[in-house]
Amino acid sequence: MIKLPQMTHPLSRHWNQPPADQMAVYDDIAIMDQSALGLLPEYSTSIPTGVYEGKMWKSRQGHGTPGGPAGP
Repeated sequence: MIKLPQMTHPLSRHWNQPPADQMAVYDDIAIMDQSALGLLPEYSTSIPTGVYEGKMWKSRQGHGTPGGPAGP
């Protein structure tokens, strides 16, 4: 399991996300309950501005592509 870094960037005070202890993160997957997932902002078609260490968001990689996941 990967230990997520703390957000220490000054802009992080404006970014809301679930606490890191509410999820388990491995090389290419994060496991969390639906309420924690709901707290992550959606950025499937773009990247948020001000990307810095510890900042998290949800993104459906490959969504809508032939090899990507199915579903909405």
